[in-house]
This record gives sequence, C-alpha cells and structure tokens, in this order.
Amino acid sequence: MITIISIKNQNIYIDNSPKMIIGGELHYFRVKKEEWKDRIKKIKAAGFNLVSTYIPWIIHEKTENNFDFEGNKNIKEFLSLIREEQLFCLVRPGPYVMSELKNEGLPHWIYEKYPEVVAKDIDGNIHPTRVVSLLHPTFLNLVEKWYSVILDEIKEFIEDGTVIMFQLDNEVGMLNWVTNQPDFSEFTLNMFKEYIGVDKDVPINFKEDMVIQNKFMDFMRIYYKKYFEKLISFTNNIKVPFVINVHGFTTHDYAKRGNEYPIGLSQLKEALKIENVLTAGDYYIGNPVPENYTDLIISNLFTEVMQNKEQPLFSAEFQSGSIFSYPKLQPTSHALNTRICFSTGMKCINYYMFVGGEHFEDDIWIFNKYHDWQAPIGPNGKTRISYDYIKNTIKTLKALENEILNSTQEYDVIFGIYPDYFKTEFNYNNEIANHIKKQRNSALYYGFLRGILLNNYQVKGINLLNDEIDIDMNKLIVFSTKYMDKMTQLKLVEFLEKGGNLLLYPEIPEYDMYGNKCSILKDFLEVSIIKKYTYDFIKVLDTDSIATNNTQVFDGDFKVLGTSGKNEVVAFEKNKGKGNVLVLGINFDMQYNHHIEHVDKLLKFFGIKKIIQTKDVDVRLKRINNGYLIFLHNLDDYTKDIELIINNSKIFDEKKIRISGRSGLLLPYKLHLNDELELIYSTCEIVNKNPNEITFLCKQDEEYIKFNKEIYCENNDIDFKDGVYKICGYKNKEIKFKY
Repeated sequence: MITIISIKNQNIYIDNSPKMIIGGELHYFRVKKEEWKDRIKKIKAAGFNLVSTYIPWIIHEKTENNFDFEGNKNIKEFLSLIREEQLFCLVRPGPYVMSELKNEGLPHWIYEKYPEVVAKDIDGNIHPTRVVSLLHPTFLNLVEKWYSVILDEIKEFIEDGTVIMFQLDNEVGMLNWVTNQPDFSEFTLNMFKEYIGVDKDVPINFKEDMVIQNKFMDFMRIYYKKYFEKLISFTNNIKVPFVINVHGFTTHDYAKRGNEYPIGLSQLKEALKIENVLTAGDYYIGNPVPENYTDLIISNLFTEVMQNKEQPLFSAEFQSGSIFSYPKLQPTSHALNTRICFSTGMKCINYYMFVGGEHFEDDIWIFNKYHDWQAPIGPNGKTRISYDYIKNTIKTLKALENEILNSTQEYDVIFGIYPDYFKTEFNYNNEIANHIKKQRNSALYYGFLRGILLNNYQVKGINLLNDEIDIDMNKLIVFSTKYMDKMTQLKLVEFLEKGGNLLLYPEIPEYDMYGNKCSILKDFLEVSIIKKYTYDFIKVLDTDSIATNNTQVFDGDFKVLGTSGKNEVVAFEKNKGKGNVLVLGINFDMQYNHHIEHVDKLLKFFGIKKIIQTKDVDVRLKRINNGYLIFLHNLDDYTKDIELIINNSKIFDEKKIRISGRSGLLLPYKLHLNDELELIYSTCEIVNKNPNEITFLCKQDEEYIKFNKEIYCENNDIDFKDGVYKICGYKNKEIKFKY
C-alpha cells in the first residue's frame, strides 16, 4: 500500500490521482481497544477513506522518560486496524492537542519540572492559560524527544502509505488570542527587542504604544512560522504533507459564527507559506440558518486566498457534534454545512468528532469523563441519525467526485481581501485595532459582502497583500478602512490607471497600518474627507433610508451617487486614469430587506453581470466543461419550488425544482457521460455513476431527467416524452439507467 502524496491543481493526489479526502475523528484513547475495529469499520461504511486521531502527549508520557504504548494506548495496533481496512490516517501528535484535555494535552510534569517554559502575561504573572513559550529551547528539546518517540511508533505506517498527513501542533495562537495575552516571557520579549532593534534593557510600554502592539503582532507571525519550521525539522524528512490547523469560529448558542475565524488565519499567515504545508480550518458553525450560513462561504474565501495556491480547501475539524448537549445539533445541519463548503471549493473534510467515547483516566479530562460529543457514532458504538445524513451526503458528493475535483469555481464578483484587517488578536486600547474591528464586523460577515452572497452573486477572492491585481479582473470590490499600507494603496492606484474599475467601501485610506499619514489613494482620487458620522440614514441611487453604522462625507469634483439626510455627499463615482472608481463612504449591514436589495442594485450599477438570477435559495455554481454542477441550499424550514435561471435562461426547460426545507441539492447541467451521451439536466441527485450506468435518487413525488438521447431505464413504468423522463411515484427511491 505504498502511497505517494502530492498537492497540486487545488487537489490532493494519491499515487498521481486526485482524491476527495473524507475523514472521521476517532480517538483510540477514548474507545476500548476491543472496540476499535468496530468503529473503524463504521467510519469506512459511511463512505470515508480516512481516520483522524490526536496522539496526546499527556497520556503516553505521564512521567518523564517513561513512555506507555500498551493496551488502550497502543497506537501501532490502532494504525494496523486502519491499514487492514485500507483506510488512510491523519495523525495529530501535538505537542498541543486541546481536545478537552488538561494542559491542552501537555504532560503535567512539564509545568512541575520546567516552569521556565511557561509564558507570562503583560504584568509579568503566569499566563492565565499557562501556555508555553513555544520557541523556548527547553520546550523545544522536550518536543523533539516526544516527536522522536512518536515517529518510531508510526514510522512503518508513514512508509507504507497508511499515514498520509501529519498535523503540526494544534490551533497555535488561539490561547493567546482568546485571553488577549501574548507571550510576554523574558525569553520572547528579548527576541522581540532584537526584532525591532532595541537593547534588551530598554523597557517597552505595550499598554500605551499602538505601534509597538502592531509590531509585536507582526513579530508573532514570524515567531509562529519559526516554531512550525522547528517542528518540521524534528520529523526526520518524512514524506507526507504537514497540516496546520487554524482556529477562530466562535459560539453564539444555536447558531455559531465565523466572523472572527480570519484572526486565526492572520496569526498564522507566515506559517501557511511554508513548503509542503496544508492549511486546514476548524469549522464550527453549529446549526446553519439564514443569519449565519454565509460565514462558511466567507471563511472559505479568506482561507483560499491565504493558503498554498495549489491545495484544495480542507477542514481538519469539520463540526459533526459538540462537547455539550446544548445547542442540539440537527442532522440536517451536518448535510447543509458540508454541501455549502463543497459548493465553494472544499474537497477534503474531517468530521469532528465522528465517534464519541470516554476517558479512562481521571487526571486528563477537563469537562467531563464522558466524551459523547453528540457524535454520529455514540460512545456505545451505535450510530445516530446524523450518521445517515452525513453518509448520504458523502454518497452524493462521491458520485460526482471526478467532476467536483476537476471543476472550477464560477464567479461574477472579485472581492479584494486585506488579511491585516484581522491582525487584532492583541489589543490594549489600540485605536487602530478598535476602529478596524468596528468596520469589519459591519462590512464583511454582517454587511456588504454578506449582501453580495445573499443575492447569489458568485464570488472569487484575491489577497491584496500578496496577489497581483491584474487588469483582466476589470471590476474589483474592496473593503477598506482608513488604515492601509502604502504598497496596497499603490496597487489600487495602478489598477485604476491601467483602466480597472474599483468599488471601494466604506472608507478611503488615510493612514498606514501603524497610524502614519498615508493618503496615496485619496490624493490620487483628488477628494477631501470633510466629516464623519457614527450613524445616519442616507440615500444612494434610488434607495433611501439606508441605516449606516459609519459614514464618510466627501468634497471634490465627481458624480454624486449618495447623500446624507443633510444633503452631504457620502457616495460618488469618478473617472481616474483609464479607469473608474465608485466610492461608498457608508458601512451598512444586512438587517433590513431593502439593504439586501440595495446591494443588488449597486452591483448592477457597477456593471457586474450576474450569473444566477434565481432567488429564495442559495445557489453556488461550479463549471464542468461546457456545463455546471449546481448546488442549491434551502436554509429555511419549508419546501420551495424554484425556477433555476442561469445567465437569464431557464435551463431546465422552465420546469420548477422542488427543494425541501433545510436541505440541499446537487444537480447536473450538461454532464458529459461519454463521447455520445450527455445528461442535459436532472431535478434529482445522482447517487452513483459508473462507466455504463447512472443512478438517481428521487426526493420528490415528481422528478425530471433529460439526456441528449433515449437510453435504457431499468424502471419500465417511467414515462418518456419529448426527450424527457418524467418520474412519478418514486419519492425516496432510486432510478437506474444503463448505456
């Protein structure tokens, strides 16, 4: 089973073939040894090809230099069972694993014997989470020994192709962010002083110096990169991709949010550039509803522009449960979350937790001895209803695996993403960070970008810091604050000079990211910012009563597009260079329907040609040759009948598609089956596809399937007329065609 793993063309290749990686998290240390095989078989039966597990340091080295891999801790035997089932494995040996374990998975003796490695807070006290100084040489020596021991245990499984990924640490930077307490140990501070070029004896006032705070965050991004490079150096050149897992989703009871997820991406942005690294995200959206589902799409956008360009989107922790029983996760949630993410570029996914368990030792767990996690496979080994929902969703995706892996994302909007607007994890009365946070919260996950998605525009992101702004992009939408670095402002100026069209909102930059005067873009536009409001009602184009959270008032020579209640200019259009700029000095969220409708009007005014005209359900589109894979998502809890309109054409012969509440559909349009046969469309999903047969699952009482010619249908009571198979009375049943 010797396997070659490579990352290219936005896919993971195994032995030179692109593969969809579908995994389930199973912790061997939380399941009795004699039950491992049963759980692994159930993971395989769900259509998965990967098992993922932490390897917690805290359970294997309970006292220093005494390693225990016996009984329930026998990682070799666990991996052997995975190999027997011909599955792959993602190993996650830390040193940090979190996973509801004490010390986030570090052994107790580290704190007792080596207290010098523990970070300090800003006042010189022990860090509130006792997070360690990751680059402290004492800690690194301990980690190197831990990695050496683990690699001895799993080496044969790396060499034979069972272990195909190796995760480095877990959620690095998360503990510092959530506590607003970076590592202020003497060791780290001395590194920082060297970074900024000051003597070790020079005191630094972090609490009152915004520039120093921002430089410290820059430093920590390089610090994290060095840490990951150290970990890689401890692995003795193993030939598998290294995974970096990114944190950031936050809990809001029933519906979680992803609006701070890019903070984790920003913290690790330098580390994500390391060669042979796979960026993976923690996706914990809870129950998707109309108010939060766009967080998944936006998070995918941010991840895609910051990760290795050759890799697919990957979630190493894709929520399929919760440590607590509240909120109760609905099985439809797992199906919807999966479909939404695959519709916007995800091709690899690991459900966390997929198997529940319990702790067999009392000194390792923090929340509860029992680790139920609402998992699709419960601690007792019985499958729950969520198991079937996930299994059926994966069956649908894998039926079109080759098409999904080789498809390209359709888009009509290019959105410029500025990652440093999420460089805010450390903040002591930082005016720059506070202003940016206020603007981004309204403008992205709640505001204009969300409105773009709610109107079913297809969005592609570019990284304004790293990517070239190509004139072929033609029309570019950029969220900006009054802070933006010089080079990015120059990029936007050059884009306009060459003939680009720019929609900029909600502020024109006036300063760089350290608060220094930097108004290159504003000066190029030849406008003045004469006033700012914190709240106002404005009129733009023909829409009035737009409630804004922040408003800029402009003066200059331009075409007025929007005014405040005092008839002051808050939006304008202007020709500059060979291009054109549309500036909206307003930041408004999507709390009213007329706000959502206004976003559509603005984009049409800006000249965006909309691909999808269908409303009422979320529609995402992937291109396959001359056709599409069409993903439909109904986030409401009632059934809808919709007309699918793409590029102003009713592509399903004006037939309406019925989609049940809280469900999704993946429908083909012009799917090439062989040199002579094409599936023109189907109102029901494909669940199996072989070289000479194709199977559909009917979900409604009436379904339609159209090929370019008549073929053999095993169900002889199916009506065929005018090239269309009309299927009645087959709800929840399969229909098979052979050719």
